[in-house]
Amino acid sequence: MYFPSDTTTEIIAHFMGYFELAVEAARQRHHYAQIRDAEKPAPIDPDPQPVSIDIAQNYAMGAFQPGVGYTPPSWIIRGDAPVETLPWHLFFPRVPHVPLGHEDVRHPHQAAATHGFKTIAPEPGSVIALFEQTIALNDDDLLVLGEYGGPLHFSSGADVGILTLYDEAMKIAAPVAGLGPLHGLGDVAHIVADIARFGAELGDAGPSEDMDVSLRALDGSFINGEAVDETPKLIDHLPPHWHDTLGMKAPDAESEETVPVQHVSLAGDTLDTSVTLNAGGNLLANEANFLEAGLTSSVFAVRGDVHQLDVIIQINAYYDTDSFADGFLGGLEPSLSSTSTYNIANFVAETRDVPGAAAAANPGLLPTSWNVTVVNGDLVFVEWLKQFNFASDQDMSVLSATGSTTFATTGENAAVNATRFADLGFYYDLVIVGGRLYDANIISQTNILYDNDTIEMLAGDMTGKINTSGNLLWNQATINNIGPTQFTQGLPDHYIEAMKNLDAGNDAMPSGFLSGKEFAGFGALKVLYVSGNLFDLRYVEQSNILGDADFVAVQKAKALSGLETNKWTIDTGSNSLVNMAHIRDFDSLGKTAFAGGNVYSDAVLIQGDLIGHGNPNQHGALVNEVVAFLDTDKGFLASHFDDIGPFSHVLDGPAADIMQSVLA
Repeated sequence: MYFPSDTTTEIIAHFMGYFELAVEAARQRHHYAQIRDAEKPAPIDPDPQPVSIDIAQNYAMGAFQPGVGYTPPSWIIRGDAPVETLPWHLFFPRVPHVPLGHEDVRHPHQAAATHGFKTIAPEPGSVIALFEQTIALNDDDLLVLGEYGGPLHFSSGADVGILTLYDEAMKIAAPVAGLGPLHGLGDVAHIVADIARFGAELGDAGPSEDMDVSLRALDGSFINGEAVDETPKLIDHLPPHWHDTLGMKAPDAESEETVPVQHVSLAGDTLDTSVTLNAGGNLLANEANFLEAGLTSSVFAVRGDVHQLDVIIQINAYYDTDSFADGFLGGLEPSLSSTSTYNIANFVAETRDVPGAAAAANPGLLPTSWNVTVVNGDLVFVEWLKQFNFASDQDMSVLSATGSTTFATTGENAAVNATRFADLGFYYDLVIVGGRLYDANIISQTNILYDNDTIEMLAGDMTGKINTSGNLLWNQATINNIGPTQFTQGLPDHYIEAMKNLDAGNDAMPSGFLSGKEFAGFGALKVLYVSGNLFDLRYVEQSNILGDADFVAVQKAKALSGLETNKWTIDTGSNSLVNMAHIRDFDSLGKTAFAGGNVYSDAVLIQGDLIGHGNPNQHGALVNEVVAFLDTDKGFLASHFDDIGPFSHVLDGPAADIMQSVLA
């Protein structure tokens, strides 16, 4: 709807309404209501006739069933609506659809003769998606295999150890980790400013004993603080039995059907017994995949300041110091595997050139008209996700040889959070933002593991294998930006003129667009004008916390002392903590972007390992191996967010009292 903005038009419209009401009152012809039709006499009722009625009930009444059963039709919340498709071609002209990533020529047809027209088209709506996924598991088991009369005393220290690791991890990840909740759009601006200040303070402080700070371009892949050309794959490090749980398949895996083998023992035969205990093998996993393409364009222009921020913070923290009491007697062969940590970060920048393809396909063609869509107020695209897994799997086991094959599992728990979200919106040849641009992609990943196991050998003639480690802590994050890598400082005059005209209700296209090289090959422009600010934020926070401090005591029953027991397998480790996040942000399909104000573009990467030694109750040492990278190529300045100023929210739509002083 169009609302007049000048006072003269409002006054005329106000008083013209009174004349319209007077004319309508004259047309109603109130004197016609005085004419009445002659009333007709009422019909004479006939005499009642006797009728015989059978009052016998021929229907069997069933039991009373309260309530009305109703199942509403299903509605998939992925763009479909429970209404019929509207004939959009009746309201605005069709635009040829080109999928994202397809570099095709847009609008090759000749434009109309006029130099500006406005069509009614659907406006891009704001998208705010908030997700929170939490899993809490307590699986502390007690297993006594055989007879044991002695007391069991075990204190894992997991409570102190986990809190110690968490506090140290948060000192590094703050203020990125633990943000929220969002109370308004102003929080988005302040979050971007606070994180930028955090990175600036790291750059000012420089390297320290706890953190190595490096200045370099953040482009490519990084593993545990080092730039690499290739990154490892999770499927090569994750235990095979968890591949199906995460939807993974090995490239050369072949399905083989196994036939169970039945063992039969006869009297007098030598028994080959075995005892297997799996007290670890837990899996905690978080997976997030965001695709943001709610607003893409060939040319992007911002009248105010531009704030861009890409941040990845990855922390792996663990205690894995095992205790073997009584000198670890016996013939159990310890495994040499240790806890493996991976912090993998990928920064990918892509630039498409849809305008270049249009210019090559239509040489000499320049725009002579445009279709304008106006959004009065702010436009918001926010995806906010928090995934949290907590599990306690602290088992106490006393094992004895039983004279048969025994298999016990007190672990192998799985907790998986997964979110995939795609925002597919509109494409425009030109997007103009009258306010500021806040564009941020933030990923925070934390794994905390406490795996201090205690093993006691109550007899000294057993043989087999034992594994108390072999854990995997895996963080993998990717930020993929599609759009121009730099903004051109200063807006061309015809862009400023276009914004002033649209603010005043004038949708005529300035003549400067007729000769602009950035639109060569376009006949008619599809334009979006946002009068307020544009907020484009994706925030992913993933955390896994596992306490797997196990106590295992191994003994041999006296009644079985003559039997051969040579297969003991004990595993209290082999845990997997996995965080995986991928953000793909489509900003523009062209190479041209203008900024009328300042451009603040930063990128921060922090990767760290916190390794605990000894017992936390005895103030065990905690070694920090943390590396921070600050992207200098993006113009990182220490104080460039100090002048962000107060946040001003632009109202969406006209005032409630459109007549304002006229009614007074």
